[in-house]
Amino acid sequence: MNRLWIRLSLTFSAVILIAFVLVSLISVQLIRANSEQSAAEGQAILMDGLAAQLAAYYQQHESWEGVEALFVDAQDFVGRGRGDYFRLESPSGDLLLESRDVMTPAPIQDPPEGMILDGAISPGDDAADAGQPPDDKRDEFPVVVDGETVAFLSAPKPPSLLFPLFGVARAVGVEELLILSAITIAVISLLSGILISRSMTNPLDSLAATAEEVGGGRMDRRVRATGTVETVSLAQSFNRMVDQLQDAEQKRRNLVADVAHELRTPLSALQAGLYAILDDAYPMSKQEIAGLYEQSRMLGRLVNDLFELTQVDSRQLPLELKPLDLSTSIEDFVAPFRIVAESIGVTFTVRSAPDLPAVLADQSRINQIMHNLLSNALRHTPEDGSITVEVRHAPGDACVEIAVIDTGDGISAQHLPHVFERFYRGDYGRSRDQGGTGLGLAVARALAEAHHGALNAASDGIPGRGATFTLRLPILPHFQPVVAAGAGQRTQPAKA
Repeated sequence: MNRLWIRLSLTFSAVILIAFVLVSLISVQLIRANSEQSAAEGQAILMDGLAAQLAAYYQQHESWEGVEALFVDAQDFVGRGRGDYFRLESPSGDLLLESRDVMTPAPIQDPPEGMILDGAISPGDDAADAGQPPDDKRDEFPVVVDGETVAFLSAPKPPSLLFPLFGVARAVGVEELLILSAITIAVISLLSGILISRSMTNPLDSLAATAEEVGGGRMDRRVRATGTVETVSLAQSFNRMVDQLQDAEQKRRNLVADVAHELRTPLSALQAGLYAILDDAYPMSKQEIAGLYEQSRMLGRLVNDLFELTQVDSRQLPLELKPLDLSTSIEDFVAPFRIVAESIGVTFTVRSAPDLPAVLADQSRINQIMHNLLSNALRHTPEDGSITVEVRHAPGDACVEIAVIDTGDGISAQHLPHVFERFYRGDYGRSRDQGGTGLGLAVARALAEAHHGALNAASDGIPGRGATFTLRLPILPHFQPVVAAGAGQRTQPAKA
């Protein structure tokens, strides 16, 4: 009973069967009500006509002698043999005539197969008393002559079957037909429910089986998108999820391989140097010891970068968010790199737009992003090249942009989509011989996204035209810049 298709099948069958029973009951009640109404109307018409004939007879003969002939003529309309009779009584209540006294009893015949007439007299019953209703269940029709009631004609109230022409018959075959129909409909509805429910649950069974295979490591398995719109949407969503899992698994494997590769070189250098010291193979100079120290620093940077990426991925990176005015803070970010650039013959320029709105950011993290971007630019900008840092308000957008523009090697179209991937080979600024860990740009983008911002790269791949890295940070709605006398700018909380 816990199988979905069984529950759906039983539900469909129950709904259809209940609907059939309700419709049948309502139909029977409507037919019965209409039949009873027709019987009542027919009896009233017939009795009114008979009362009119009796009034004419009394007006003509001024007595009831010989009136039996009217009742004999009416016997074809009277339910002979069923114990229902009408009476003719005087205004004082005396019985003048009863129809059973003058009618010829009809021969008792078996009713048609499957048909029973309510109130019918079975063989052996007393025809005089059987089925005769009490007085409070009879209708009276006055016989009026010249405005004076001379008699009352009474008959049993419907549904009495007094008059076969307008009577109501109860067919035993109707109940049998309803039961047979209910069984047939139940079987058909059950079969239909099974077919429909199986067509609904088969895609779910296929999805469950495929999920088991994917959980077992078969990332190449996919679900066929068939069935209803909902099942097709579910299958497509599942396939997209598996694609993402497969991609994440591939990235995980690549990351493990890249981390092992990046760690192997500095560890090998450290092991070789330390082994030489322990073996007294040769005395090491301070320069050689400094090289070992640099290898250990690279290991430390690599571990720190990986730890920060893990914190960003798990949304556990601590941020000290404060209102930050980039138009003034930018000088603090770039000051160390300006000195390095001038020492190697690279022109370093900073441009900041006036009246910049404040951003809500962690100053140390923004400094870390700028450090990665400017270090990258310095490594790839040749002598006599230039590096430009622009701070501007993005037009039509609630963001402040910091663009780092260099005139270095540029990034080819082949590598541009991958520059922010971890340990990507062949891309811009990731070569180990130049001192990078291969994670700088990945960390920078992760930190930008942790601020609900973005970091993008653009380049046409032409040497000398360099690349542009753009950091976008959302502005702080509740802080507006306050321009002081001179060049300095500070942010103040907006007063309500």
